[in-house]
Amino acid sequence: MRKIFIISLFLSVIWATNGYAENKFKFTKVDGIVELFTSQGCSSCPPADAYMGEIKRTKPNHLVLTYAVTIWDYLGWKDNFATAKNTNRQRNYSNYLHLSSVYTPQSVVNGSIDVVGSDKHKITEHLAKSHLNNINIYMPMLITQDEMKVKISLPAASAELLALRKKFDATLWLVKYKDLANVSIAAGENSGRAIDYHNVVGDFVPLGMWEGEAREFTVSHRDLNGQVGDLATNQVAFILQLDGVGPIISAMKSK
Repeated sequence: MRKIFIISLFLSVIWATNGYAENKFKFTKVDGIVELFTSQGCSSCPPADAYMGEIKRTKPNHLVLTYAVTIWDYLGWKDNFATAKNTNRQRNYSNYLHLSSVYTPQSVVNGSIDVVGSDKHKITEHLAKSHLNNINIYMPMLITQDEMKVKISLPAASAELLALRKKFDATLWLVKYKDLANVSIAAGENSGRAIDYHNVVGDFVPLGMWEGEAREFTVSHRDLNGQVGDLATNQVAFILQLDGVGPIISAMKSK
């Protein structure tokens, strides 16, 4: 019996290890990020929601992230993707960018510019000038993996970056999201509509701080799993962001 138990335990370990290995992601550099704050109960949001899909299809080197917020849940339809954490991120951006209020659809480009989420012209313009394409500002991020974990390596700040900012207090975020979710809305301002939501954020988790010196971070493959509403997330991104809610200086996304 003991021999059978040991063999079974060995096989279960092999199965678990291979399971994580098979789910390894491939990552690519991100040249620009649009974070959309939206709500299923917002009648002016569907054009912005659709535009996120357009960016995703036509600009594969960029990353769109859709954060469902709770601010319109009282209008007769509770957004089933919305969380207080998403709403707080939007409010933190508003405070950091010295805005008078939050609204939907609201986009933040590269963590530094506030734009109406459906304003294609301005979003396209800001993405074209993205500082993530500036090699003097962008922090190269190296991602390596084994059967159980992902390692994210960041170098020391460059001389060019140090010339812009002497002190660094940046957060490395792990963002878990669902690439596509279709929702049939039965009440509220969008009642009767079925709307596609793109790269819907289920959670964003701080992996640690980067203060300008070379550093490595690790996260297990298991911890890349997440939920958004009753759906499993299936994509992840790593984002290095000054002040936790300021300019983004590095990003990689799964593909």
